[in-house]
Amino acid sequence: MLNRRTLIELGPAALAACSVASLSDAAPEQPASARSLTEATRAFSEAIMSGNVSRMVALHADDAFVVYGPGPNTTPAVLRKTWEEYFAPKPGPDGVTIQPYHPVETDHVEASGDLGYSRGRYWHGQKGAGPEKYRGGGYFTAVWKRRLDGWRIVAFASTATREMPPVGPVAHA
Repeated sequence: MLNRRTLIELGPAALAACSVASLSDAAPEQPASARSLTEATRAFSEAIMSGNVSRMVALHADDAFVVYGPGPNTTPAVLRKTWEEYFAPKPGPDGVTIQPYHPVETDHVEASGDLGYSRGRYWHGQKGAGPEKYRGGGYFTAVWKRRLDGWRIVAFASTATREMPPVGPVAHA
């Protein structure tokens, strides 16, 4: 059984070294596990970009180890609270209320059997303001486990960057 300790011991390098099926556009046919994981990552991206906190939380395993915001969120209740606070309208520096917007773009998805990962970029901004108004961003990695009820995030980490991540498609070498 995959648990938090196993994920920490494996680390990202070991996960990347796993024999996995690539999901590049050049692949003629994706295995069923890869197709279903791609659908789950799209659902997660859509939930974040629409601010659908209930859907975001539902795509996490109950025992997921997630680092969003100020620290680890290790229960669905804490995860829900973190995202509800993030998406709540806030007063901006000019006194205008800001409706937070959190676009994400998944650049890579791989799966092998019932374990997979996705990685990509994220940004923070004002809803409807456009990429030129983004206030910050970075990169993320999500580890997914296929369960009886579908793919669920079991570990997630992100890192903010000094430079804004590029907006738009990323060329893969």
